Amino acid sequence: MNIEMAEYIEVNIIGICLLFTMWVYKKWISHEGKENKQKYFMGMVLCNMIILMADIVIYVLRGHASIQAVILTHLACITYFAVQVIFGYEWFMYSLSRLFPKHEFRTRTKLLLFMPAWIGLGMAVVSPWTKWFYSLTESNRYVRGHFIWMAVVLTGVYWIASIIIVIREMIQNTRMREKSLYVVLLVFPLPTFIGNILQFLFYGLSITWLCSALSIFILFVNLQNNQIAKDTLTGLYNRRQMKKQLFWEVGKLPNAPDLLYCMMIDVDWFKQINDEYGHVAGDEALVKVGKILRTSVPERDFVARFGGDEFIVIGHVRDEGELRNLTQQIKEKEVEYSKDVPYEISLSVGYILYSKEDEITVDDILSAADEKMYEVKRARQ
Repeated sequence: MNIEMAEYIEVNIIGICLLFTMWVYKKWISHEGKENKQKYFMGMVLCNMIILMADIVIYVLRGHASIQAVILTHLACITYFAVQVIFGYEWFMYSLSRLFPKHEFRTRTKLLLFMPAWIGLGMAVVSPWTKWFYSLTESNRYVRGHFIWMAVVLTGVYWIASIIIVIREMIQNTRMREKSLYVVLLVFPLPTFIGNILQFLFYGLSITWLCSALSIFILFVNLQNNQIAKDTLTGLYNRRQMKKQLFWEVGKLPNAPDLLYCMMIDVDWFKQINDEYGHVAGDEALVKVGKILRTSVPERDFVARFGGDEFIVIGHVRDEGELRNLTQQIKEKEVEYSKDVPYEISLSVGYILYSKEDEITVDDILSAADEKMYEVKRARQ
């Protein structure tokens, strides 16, 4: 093995080790296994590892013309191109799961979205005979096929579609997502895209999937930061993240086409639940409140645990009547979630509305919403 080959393999192995470390962490240490974004992230990591391993096999076996070596090279090349397009599908679905976390895609829809991947898979499988994606010389060296650009195009379809959807969502003022989410989803494809262009222009250069591993690492860091922004008990956003969201909303308010609302929620008689049934029951009650809010408010709205037994919801509505309907949905969910526990879940809900003409600060919003909530609580007690 010459120095050039050793360095090439070493770099790919470093990429594989980095990806494997992330895969192990998310698989056995992370507690997000049931979330779609977790599933598609893991899919991207696995695809990237397989591609790098196939790349090593292709590189190591070049010049070895035995039947076994040729067969292994063909299998590695088919795997490389087939998994490349599947990676694009996993990225597209990951983007959708981050933008629309509550949406469940039907199996039929997923199969239709997988169509470019099916085409890529089929072209990869028949390439040993058609030479569409690649061919092998008599000395078992890889040569690009006449339709190798199709592999890039089929993967690029997913990247371009995801970018279009992200930009469309980003320009809508009614969306309650963080700005950093859009930045990450837009930046992610760039290293891989640039790597593809360079690899296509300079024959023999193989950096696309190392660039992809770098992109996945950026996503991994973002996911970990996202976990830091969450309340460990309820899974809702925490107070720190809530303030960041409010600052962002105040900045967007002058151009907002609708009304900004802030809803403050307090659990009634929470101390009594803790005293009579224990702190485990108290924690269970807080988790149930989190579920009540998540299932009651639109998925675009921002839900956080403010602290203790207080929660906060931030969102947009067209008028106060829409907000009153929202509070009514919360009250109906209280009854549903109180059925299987010995205590009653009761919430005091206060809200405040602002239009683009209002000049406000984050402290103004929190103080006003808090006061409204306590007015409701005093009236009920």
